[in-house]
Amino acid sequence: MDMSSTGDGRMIRANAFSDEDLASHLVKRLEKKEAEGTGLNITAVRPLVARRVGLSPGTMENLRRGRIKAIKKHVYEWLLATVDRELASEIRKLETERAFLAAKAGRAPESEVRAVDASLQAARAALGEV
Repeated sequence: MDMSSTGDGRMIRANAFSDEDLASHLVKRLEKKEAEGTGLNITAVRPLVARRVGLSPGTMENLRRGRIKAIKKHVYEWLLATVDRELASEIRKLETERAFLAAKAGRAPESEVRAVDASLQAARAALGEV
């Protein structure tokens, strides 16, 4: 696996994705996560996500659909920073839930503990890939 430095000490996996494909993937990921969390559809959450990322809803839609020929560096940085913050937040929530289950000791169903551990592992892995 080829790894590349982001310039701030983090490493990302270099792959065959084009810049446009990666930006589209990040936008879809952010919008999907927001839609799942709010129960709204993608179109309804786009302005919320766009505001958080620092882009216009129209730019977000164009990125999602791959209708931008060249992605500016700052757009990638904003998208990556937003995904990074959300993954870090998810990890904190999962760690809190895990600590709560551990405090319940033998009273928590083992399946709940395993589910939280698996989610925590997946979030940490995703954070390492961004």
